[in-house]
Amino acid sequence: MEKIKIATIEEVEQKKQVVKRFLGKTYVIRKDGDGYIVLEYMCRHQGADLTTGKEEKDIVICPRHKWKYNKNTGENFEGNGEPLKRYPIEIVGDKIFIILGSDE
Repeated sequence: MEKIKIATIEEVEQKKQVVKRFLGKTYVIRKDGDGYIVLEYMCRHQGADLTTGKEEKDIVICPRHKWKYNKNTGENFEGNGEPLKRYPIEIVGDKIFIILGSDE
């Protein structure tokens, strides 16, 4: 297990979402009720960066083949049904850490 600082609470509070790219992947950090959520923000079909997709309310549409995802939960509405990967996080002070497992 590896813990990587991905954002600060202040960053997320000031913006609607925070996007970070590292280890060849794109991640989005959002406020989720009283907490926070970190999702891998790449289409489960061909790995397209969803930050370049069209957004409609809570839905993001993949720019390549139009798969639709709930941008808050990662649920996949079109395509193979595989949701965006949600990562466990740990908050230490004002820092948000993503916890990556051995399968990353």
